[in-house]
Amino acid sequence: MALPSEIHILIVVYGEKYCQTMSEITLPNVCGLISTVPENIKKIFKVRIVTTPEDKDRVLECTSIKAIREHIPVEIADSLTLSGYEQFGGYGPMVVAQAKAVYEASLINAAIIFVGPDIFFSKSSFETIVRQMEEGRRIIVGPSLRAISEKAKPTLLNHIKSSTNQTLLMDGSDVVKFVMDHWHPENDLFWWNKADSAVWKAYLY
Repeated sequence: MALPSEIHILIVVYGEKYCQTMSEITLPNVCGLISTVPENIKKIFKVRIVTTPEDKDRVLECTSIKAIREHIPVEIADSLTLSGYEQFGGYGPMVVAQAKAVYEASLINAAIIFVGPDIFFSKSSFETIVRQMEEGRRIIVGPSLRAISEKAKPTLLNHIKSSTNQTLLMDGSDVVKFVMDHWHPENDLFWWNKADSAVWKAYLY
């Protein structure tokens, strides 16, 4: 199967807390993951960051952006509006921006890897996504387990600091151990047939 014309790593970010976590954790992870992608595939990747005009300066201060740009293009748009809360709850602005990005990608046959501003992927994730695309799959849904931020963040920052290039790359087995060590009780709400199951059915395990 032919790959899409482009693969967009889409990050929608707003607010000081999200911007800080993206800068400290998510972008070092994206930078590391890009290095695992074969050169012939890397040329169709780009990072798209969508933020508010008020948060654009915070985004531009992220040191990992320069490192990512050594590998692939990075586009930063300050077109995000804080809307959509009534329809989509607390993630309203993110959902609205992602919907717009899906439409824009459809016009040029591009694919999107949705990356939250407070998330990181295991080392082989991008390689696996590309392989699944090559095999013809059009939608890939992965688990999104949560960790307690206050306990988890220092561990991740130490991991980044000790790496040779200030990136975050963890094998899948290490990510599983990390999540178990910093288990967030909200994960317990996402189990199938649990009496107090959460309403976000896309998260069900």
